[in-house]
Amino acid sequence: MGEDPMRNGEAVDGLSDLTTISRRKFIVQALLGAGALSSLPALLEKTGLAEAALAAGQDLTRDTLNGVAVFFVPGPDPYSAHQGESAPEPGGLETGAGEGLFQGLNFANPFVPNLADVVAALLNSTALAVNPAASGPFASPFSNLSFADKGRVFAALEGNPASAPLAGILPLVVGFLAYAETAVFNPATRTISGRPIGWDLSNYSGVSNGRDEFRGYFKNRRKADA
Repeated sequence: MGEDPMRNGEAVDGLSDLTTISRRKFIVQALLGAGALSSLPALLEKTGLAEAALAAGQDLTRDTLNGVAVFFVPGPDPYSAHQGESAPEPGGLETGAGEGLFQGLNFANPFVPNLADVVAALLNSTALAVNPAASGPFASPFSNLSFADKGRVFAALEGNPASAPLAGILPLVVGFLAYAETAVFNPATRTISGRPIGWDLSNYSGVSNGRDEFRGYFKNRRKADA
């Protein structure tokens, strides 16, 4: 039988190393690989988003990125309910994808240190263009949009060569964060504090030293006929 990855609240050797490889490095490498960072300087200069990002504040940025997380992985949370697309099982908010996106974009990127704020400003300005009348309980215009209008925001961003790489890579980053160990990973101790929600969502049984179904030979066969 496979072993439980948690032993008295501590991660099994090797698991913490895998999680440290993934979070921030994955986000930066994904952004670089997609060319999302190379187009940002021209976009910031043309739209004036740098000033808007600096003035926005972290609360608005987090509010916006929570709206992004549940757009791609809806759950039972207020953000999902307001957009009109929710799910009974945990989604992007509960799995920590929103906060993980904030941390990864803002603190793991040496090229644009306030990248999360810039992304939020871009999303919110486009949201106001898509539906200036949208209202709701959130500070972020993007988070106050319906699910369909959020789709229109990403369609508009993908239609602009300067923002298309960023818009194209965000779904992959959110998906990675939602199905990884983001919500229960402690970067200080490099351990996980419980079973990750993403493992349950994907029916993953956890790390193991072996699986019963892969041990031995299928039906005791020792060779394959040509």
